[in-house]
Amino acid sequence: PNVEAGKDSTTIPEDKVKDGSEVSAKAKDPAGNESAESKGNAGNNADHTAPSAPEVTPSSTDGSVKVKVPGDAEAGDTVEVTVTPEGSNTPEKVTLTKQPDGSWTSDKPAIVPNVDAGKDSTTIPEDKVKDGSEVSAKAKDPAGNESAESKGNAGNNADHTAPSAPEVTPSTTDGSVKVKVPSDAEVGDTVEVTVTPEGSNTPEKVTLTKQPDGSWTSDKPAIVPNVEAGKDSTTIPEDKVKDGSEVSAKAKDP
Repeated sequence: PNVEAGKDSTTIPEDKVKDGSEVSAKAKDPAGNESAESKGNAGNNADHTAPSAPEVTPSSTDGSVKVKVPGDAEAGDTVEVTVTPEGSNTPEKVTLTKQPDGSWTSDKPAIVPNVDAGKDSTTIPEDKVKDGSEVSAKAKDPAGNESAESKGNAGNNADHTAPSAPEVTPSTTDGSVKVKVPSDAEVGDTVEVTVTPEGSNTPEKVTLTKQPDGSWTSDKPAIVPNVEAGKDSTTIPEDKVKDGSEVSAKAKDP
């Protein structure tokens, strides 16, 4: 470029000179007298390109969250993950740093595990991220270039707890059998009752399903009656169950 009046220099833009090439300059007057030549080598263009954005993918089956690191990241690039730990309301920042061997090292691996060499993602365990909380991630290089931010909301932890066991109590005065449903059952939970009907030698399975109003609906109410809302049990009438036969019941959630 031109040298403006009052200025003593000009700058060759980085995109107009080959990286690493020699640049020389010498002064000359109209009489042909030349100065000594000055030389220097152009450096590398500044890095203006951020790594690609990481990907945040909540699990559809439990509360874990997968974080995929960018495939075009270079050693020294980082991915900053913001996550709210289980049992906390305060988000924490966790930094993954790419290593020369292709792995990514976490500064808080108990929350966001390292990424092994040859892998492209890590998974935040369901018990390390608060249910329903937002998880975000963005990539950054040492020059300060940042990718777009990816976000996702953690789901709920998988249910690993079964309802309490139902209770089966034969009457001491007749042939009826009382079935008490579990009080800690949730809507959609079931109680499967196995009973041999009067006059039969073949056991039948009858399913009671808990409803939103607290009642339980039987799929064979002629054998095992429904449980009314506000009640905690049903009674199989004496003429619907074979004398001396075994009656069993077990609870199950979805």
